[in-house]
Amino acid sequence: EEEDDAPKKKKGQTNWGAPPHRDRMEKAINDWFKKEGKAKDQNGEDVHMHIYARLVDIPFNTLYKYIHPKEENRNERGRRKLLNDGDVQFMAETLARMDRCNDGASRREGQDLLMSAVPTLNREQAARQLSRRVIPEAHDAKILKKSVQKVQATTSD
Repeated sequence: EEEDDAPKKKKGQTNWGAPPHRDRMEKAINDWFKKEGKAKDQNGEDVHMHIYARLVDIPFNTLYKYIHPKEENRNERGRRKLLNDGDVQFMAETLARMDRCNDGASRREGQDLLMSAVPTLNREQAARQLSRRVIPEAHDAKILKKSVQKVQATTSD
């Protein structure tokens, strides 16, 4: 008999919001509400929540937060967005208007503008939202260029 002296790897927590577990969680939730896949037994009848959690290999307490019978008690999937779509659209249009009237904003001024429009944001959050959400979405909608530029001072009087 050979004994393995290697220490056993400790099992950590599973992050159900990150790949590949996220896809499994999303499929399990969608199947539960659509009553497809493992949410039905061989006879076509609904499976109990506890059994379904075992079948999809997700801890019951974790899955239950998302498939709670009362909709108001369910958790939303994913992280809550700091800016709603209206805020993003407003910021993009404001920055575009400033640019078109030769009063373009630097990134810092864009962050200041964003922080004044959404007072709950701090500087770091505003910087991230501007670079990861406002500018890319505005660029895709052809409202802004890919990078925000401060307007150069005029040389003629």
